[in-house]
Order: sequence, then C-alpha cells, then structure tokens
Amino acid sequence: MQTTITYSDTVIGGLCREVCKINSRCIQLTKSIDSCKNCNLNARLESEYKELLDKKKNILKISRSIEKTQLKDDLSIEFLIEISSRMITT
Repeated sequence: MQTTITYSDTVIGGLCREVCKINSRCIQLTKSIDSCKNCNLNARLESEYKELLDKKKNILKISRSIEKTQLKDDLSIEFLIEISSRMITT
C-alpha cells in the first residue's frame, strides 16, 4: 500500500510543529521574565514574547483559512486550530 503525502499535509504538519515550538519558547520566556532583574533584558524578552504570540495568532488565521478550503485533512486542521487556540501555561 502506497501512502501519498499531499502539500496541505506537509504545510499543516509544519504549522503544528511551529506552534509547539512557539509554546515551548513562550514558557521559557515567561520563566526568564519572572526572574529577570535587568530592565533592558526584560524589555527584550517581553518583546520576543509578544512577537511569538502574534506569530501564533497568524498561524491560527492561516489554519482557519485552510479550514475553509476543500484541500485539507479535517482531523489535522482541527488539531492545528486546537493547538493554536490554546492558552500557554507554565
């Protein structure tokens, strides 16, 4: 049995991995921000955190756009939307 991987599967998988990396980095940043005593470093960490949250919001927008197309795997796009919508917890 031959399995084919479609372009949308590759894109969705990549976006899922990216969201997981963003979540992981945000947790690290939260811990660093909480323990940081340097104002300049704290500002840079908070800036990076906000950029990552914006990137995650953009991935959610992309996933909702993919959801509207016919070229998708319903389960994988639903998973992407779920992980993109979750709050980041430490």
